[in-house]
Amino acid sequence: MRIQFALLLLLSVLCIDAVEDLRHTMFRNQHVIGKMVVGDCTAKMNDPQKEINNNYCKRLNTFIVGAGQRIRTMCGSKIGTVTSPDTFNTIDCKLQQGSVYPNCVYLRGSAVTRRITVTCVNEYPVHYESFRMTS
Repeated sequence: MRIQFALLLLLSVLCIDAVEDLRHTMFRNQHVIGKMVVGDCTAKMNDPQKEINNNYCKRLNTFIVGAGQRIRTMCGSKIGTVTSPDTFNTIDCKLQQGSVYPNCVYLRGSAVTRRITVTCVNEYPVHYESFRMTS
């Protein structure tokens, strides 16, 4: 009985870790990008590897440009909602009115430097919450 309980406990931990890893991978795919310019919105939003537009056109998406490790460091040992103390370069992509899946067309992006807010789980960002404009 003890072995069964231990195996069940181990399995539940592994499943939770797998779900959190998937959430982090989705966050990275949908919001973190190495290089991008404001004219890339349609191409990046429709990139099948990013898995952003699956069966519908996402109305708005923010890309955090060239900052993957900085975002990971921002989470550190924190859990829950975390706002960055420093600013990040971001590009907001907005769906062009009248676009219908699978022909999702996006307006030229808006490049903004801002502080960001993410949800952190087990030292990894898993959800982009919002942004704070710098003053």
